[in-house]
Amino acid sequence: MTDSGMICMEHRYGTHELQKIAVWRFPEEARARFYEASLTNERGEMKYWFVYLHGGAWRDPRITHFSAEPSINALCQSTIAHADGTAGSSPMRGRIAGVASISYRLSPHPKYRQETAPNRDDKDRVRNARHPDHIDDVRKALKFLDSHYGFDGTFSYVLVGHSVGATMGLQYVMELPREKGAGRRGPFPGPEPHAVVGVEGLYDLPGLVKRCGDGYREFIAGAYGEEKELWEKMSPALLQEDWLEDGRTYNRLCHLVVLGWSPDDELVDGGEIDAMEETLRKWYFGVTKVSRNLEGSHDGIVEDGEAIARLLVSTVEELDKIQDHLGRPSLHRAMARRRIANEEATSFTQGRFVVDAPGDDEPEGATN
Repeated sequence: MTDSGMICMEHRYGTHELQKIAVWRFPEEARARFYEASLTNERGEMKYWFVYLHGGAWRDPRITHFSAEPSINALCQSTIAHADGTAGSSPMRGRIAGVASISYRLSPHPKYRQETAPNRDDKDRVRNARHPDHIDDVRKALKFLDSHYGFDGTFSYVLVGHSVGATMGLQYVMELPREKGAGRRGPFPGPEPHAVVGVEGLYDLPGLVKRCGDGYREFIAGAYGEEKELWEKMSPALLQEDWLEDGRTYNRLCHLVVLGWSPDDELVDGGEIDAMEETLRKWYFGVTKVSRNLEGSHDGIVEDGEAIARLLVSTVEELDKIQDHLGRPSLHRAMARRRIANEEATSFTQGRFVVDAPGDDEPEGATN
């Protein structure tokens, strides 16, 4: 149990040891199946799930899904303005349906090499991921969360990422990679977030290398290979016009994109958020909010959690405004998707435990 008072459960969405999701819920919600959990608080305000994608240059084994805990604690201790515009504020914890943090397969790290036994099958522990393994894991994990917690038909969720987690969050809503000129044919392949929040993200991979040097080239090549064409294709800020359909690539998927950056960030310069903002202003027909006044170093923001929590509070406040403008969705839409969750809430303890994904939910290619 974290300082927030939430109970943590750990799921597996694949066979690799890094294909895990940590899920935090308040005890009163954790004992209910998703279709029994309340969609609103006592004021009738919408609750949201928050899904976190950690950073670490696609390769740092020291950074895990549990790095979200400081932000969770800070978020639960925050207050938020009333959704109906009346004076005063309420505890932010009343707007939280749950928090999930996704771990994904990593690329090799030169400082943290693994020793493999020649007579042992290490395929489910070795860190040898290459694109598209990382973003594929994010998609598979979100589908897992959808099936177990009702993201698509029950709860709304906010997708938030730090550093390369922010990169993948925007890659996800842009459906990258996809072929030029493919347009949007068919349904989006996963649960659709109401908002995407990018914190100190990498959005223009070639531009970052050009400005900041070969140290960045090394880890980008470690994740994507040496082909710069692929770097461009997977850079959210380098969205090409002929990839668009009716000039609205993002608009169908989320109402809001929020970008945050700290002037104290010593690893990611302001050129990244500038490039991403320019692209959003040009092509995105939803709401874009940009904050360049976060406080803290690149990793310090995650370790402290306060800046990310404030950004998430402002995100929900903005979603409240958008919902009022668009008309609030029916709170009974959950009844259309009453899939029984696979885990039974029968053994909630003060600690973490693992629930294995059933065989039918294991992603294809999970053993790569």
